[in-house]
Amino acid sequence: MDSQILRAKLYVPRDRPDAVSRPRLYRLLDAGMQRELTVVSAPAGFGKTTLLAEWSRRSELPVAWVSLDERDAHPVRFISYLIAALGTIREGFGENTRTFLGSLHSQGELEPVLTAMSNEILEFPRDFALVLDDYHAADSDAVRGVLTFLLNHWPAPMHLVVAGRTVPSLPLSRLRARGQLAELGAPELRFTLEEAAEFLSRTMGLELADESVAALERETEGWVAGLQLAAHALRGREGGSRSAAAPEGSTRHVFDYLAEEVLSCQPEDVREFLLETSILEPLSAPLCEALTGRTDAWEVLEKLDRANLFLVPLDGERRYYRYHHLFAAFLRDRLRRTRPHEIPELHRRAGRWYEDDGCPAGAVEHLLAAGDFERAAALIEEETYAQRRYVEASLLLRWLRKLPNELVQLRPQLCLLYAWALVHSAGDLEEAERRLAEAESALNLDGSPPEDLSAEERTLLGETYIIRARMAAMREDAPLTIELSSRALELLPEDELHLRGDVALDLGHAYCSAGDLAAADAAFARATAAGREAEDLRTALFALRYRAALEISRGRLRKAEELLLEGQRLAESQPGETPSVAGIIHTGMGWLLYERGELDEAQRLLETGIAHGRRSGEAKILVYGYVNLARVLMVRGDAAGAHHLIREAGRLTPRWPLIWAWQARFHLAQGDVEPAARWMREYEATEDYLSYPRHFERITMARVTLAEGRSGEALDLIDRLLEGARSEGRSEHEIELLALRARALDGQGDRSEALISLKRALSLAEPAGFVSLFVEEGPPVAALLAALAREPQTGDSGAAHADYAGRLLEHFARKTSRGRTPGLAPLSEREAEILALVAAGRSNAEIARQLYLSVGTVKAHIHRIFGKLLVRNRSQAVARARELRLLG
Repeated sequence: MDSQILRAKLYVPRDRPDAVSRPRLYRLLDAGMQRELTVVSAPAGFGKTTLLAEWSRRSELPVAWVSLDERDAHPVRFISYLIAALGTIREGFGENTRTFLGSLHSQGELEPVLTAMSNEILEFPRDFALVLDDYHAADSDAVRGVLTFLLNHWPAPMHLVVAGRTVPSLPLSRLRARGQLAELGAPELRFTLEEAAEFLSRTMGLELADESVAALERETEGWVAGLQLAAHALRGREGGSRSAAAPEGSTRHVFDYLAEEVLSCQPEDVREFLLETSILEPLSAPLCEALTGRTDAWEVLEKLDRANLFLVPLDGERRYYRYHHLFAAFLRDRLRRTRPHEIPELHRRAGRWYEDDGCPAGAVEHLLAAGDFERAAALIEEETYAQRRYVEASLLLRWLRKLPNELVQLRPQLCLLYAWALVHSAGDLEEAERRLAEAESALNLDGSPPEDLSAEERTLLGETYIIRARMAAMREDAPLTIELSSRALELLPEDELHLRGDVALDLGHAYCSAGDLAAADAAFARATAAGREAEDLRTALFALRYRAALEISRGRLRKAEELLLEGQRLAESQPGETPSVAGIIHTGMGWLLYERGELDEAQRLLETGIAHGRRSGEAKILVYGYVNLARVLMVRGDAAGAHHLIREAGRLTPRWPLIWAWQARFHLAQGDVEPAARWMREYEATEDYLSYPRHFERITMARVTLAEGRSGEALDLIDRLLEGARSEGRSEHEIELLALRARALDGQGDRSEALISLKRALSLAEPAGFVSLFVEEGPPVAALLAALAREPQTGDSGAAHADYAGRLLEHFARKTSRGRTPGLAPLSEREAEILALVAAGRSNAEIARQLYLSVGTVKAHIHRIFGKLLVRNRSQAVARARELRLLG
């Protein structure tokens, strides 16, 4: 029997010294050893064998290995290999089992053989793992019977690991219910961005920019084989290290791989199904049947899902799927090359299905792809103009840019939608003006007086004023915004709630710029009501966010929270997933939590809001998110990250002075006065400074003046600004100015007056719960708070001041304990882990073994730690870490 065993199949595959270490997966496999069965299943090229081989070498348990192939589907051969594999970790194993196997006359007599094997396994002196690699190749009824018997009569020392391209047809549900099953699939096996970067750099020898790595990881969805094939193509190109995305050559390699390994192995009817449905995302059974004419699409999708054929389920019920991005691209490429004439008809069928199903967005996408521009244009007008349904600006722009320009110019509604989308995405305002001119030309009103126009014509003309008012607001021209908005209101019918809500938003901003907060609040309240009544989600959510901003400026954080929670409930009440426009509420809540000092949750919500903003194309969501996330990063010591976000905000709204005022503040926080002073000199020379009472910008100028050492001038300016803030009810600015005044007075040596000013700030801030206004002031205010907390207190107000000062000092302490002080970049979780081991006296080799890293990777991490802590050696790093309380 042993003479028929190919010994090479029993060896763990050779070590690859340049392979990416995957400790997170090693830990999952280690945890699986507490259970009977571990299943590792994923499509071809996901690194299953490499992972298990590396884990086998690291495991504390003995590991028996079998690499299976098609010939092993026969039960006798399969059992023979099991016996041989177990013999590699226990000499003499299988003598009794071979006796039964040698006398076997039919498959029906397998039970005595398996009973003997199970009994021999029970004699193992310690636990071990048996890895069956490429199980899908040998899968058969007989082999399943062998494993099912072992699973039903489990020999305790053995832990079975089954790896393959498909989920094995074993009694998994029962094992899962009993907690005896561990599972790793494609989601776990995909490379993370960090792993992809290490693979491309260390394994493939490519030096790529961060954005190039991110593009490749995103395109391949962490598929190891896809990354490897793309890397081979990049290495073959001159200047490949500077490429920003996966090149055509890499895609060609991937396509060839998929053609050979996947598609050619499928039956003809499955290949037809894959090609015809490749134009879809997502896939559902009814939609697939509309395209293919089949009536069994559900069964086909289930079969593809079980076979791990690059099909990704999108919901828990597995009603919706999509193909892996590269697999979909491969199928579409094959469809284009072999049956190009069928593609328009497939898209038309999909478009009709979506239209009948009440999903106009899906219909528009496929109609545009089919070249049916007239029908696509009619649907866009019907849904986004006539029905007043909200469509993301970025999506609307993409649709409109696919339409022939001459078709757009003939339709005034499309021209207006084009201008609207350009304005809301902070696009080219000159192009928006051209589109408005085209709309007016298509309307052909010839200067007719308003009373001679139909209701539809008045509405269309009114909308041109609305869009121009929005453009004036973006240019920070409050008088023109008010004038154009008022003209729009004169033209719009009373029942045009959607458009009237838009006008109210613009008026609210204009009144804010003019310093009339009461009028602004009333305008935003009208916008909220109009948005709700018209079911215009965007207007309602934006208005609630702006009202919350006004409440924050008034020092009423609880009222602001109520408004934001109202917006959150409104967004969550919409059918389907959270609409991307809800990002305006996320960024607002993130700002509110930042003001309260809840940095972790603030950062999470701001990042969520930014993600929604990117999806929607709404520039304002992004700008508000970038600014407040930059504040979070700055407090945490990530100055580079904060400046990057401010530059991104400035790129979207270059004319908004507040953005550059924040940048000046960040320079001051780093002790870099010159660029802040340069900003002040430039801003003082602008028309904006002369025309508008920009409170935030003027407070920033007071900060610059103080930083330049002109404390007397700074105090004069602060006192004037304080008077204005009190008179207009801007409590947030009053608190900030009082804290700044305390700093200035303390800097002049007047500690007693400084503390009086600080107490006034605390009296205003404590009821609302402001925290970050004080933390942003840095060590000077922390010293004043400490002095206040040490003072003998008399009366309730004194005790309240001391208590609140103590709570604020806790926030300063937490900031310091994170090691994220200004000018010092934060450590990553991995760097913090390595730093703790360095402090414990571990060598690089010991750290590498403990963390499943190479020694070279450990050295690279330690080098980065030295740079971030501004030290030159291990002892200095440990000393600095203790000074910054990084070591617990």
